[in-house]
Amino acid sequence: MSIDQVAYDALNLGRQNARDIENHEKVCAERYAGIHTAIGELKISVATSNKEFRGNFWKAGSLAFTIILGMLGFMLSQQFAASNRVNDDQQRKIERLMQQLADERANPARGSYERPEAHR
Repeated sequence: MSIDQVAYDALNLGRQNARDIENHEKVCAERYAGIHTAIGELKISVATSNKEFRGNFWKAGSLAFTIILGMLGFMLSQQFAASNRVNDDQQRKIERLMQQLADERANPARGSYERPEAHR
C-alpha cells in the first residue's frame, strides 16, 4: 500500500467518523428533547398531584375535625343527660325523705323519729 492510499483511506475513515458522530449527535439531541419534554410533563404532574394532595389533606383534616367536634358534642350531651338523671334521682330521694320526715313528725308514735342532732 502506498502512502497516498493510506492517506486516502485515513481521510475517508475520518469523514465517515465525522458523519457517524454527527448522526449520533442528532439522535442524542432527539433523545434529549424527548427526555426534556418528559421531565416537563413529570414536573406538571407532580405539581398537580401536590395540589390535589393538599386539597385532599385539607378535606381529610376538616372531616377529622368535624368528627372530633361531633364526638365531643355527643359526649357532652350524654354527660349532661347523666347529670340531669342523677340530679333528678337525688331530688326524688330528698322529696321522699322530706315526706317521710313530715309523716313521722305528724305521727310520732308510728315512726321511729329521732332528731338529727341525736345521731351526731
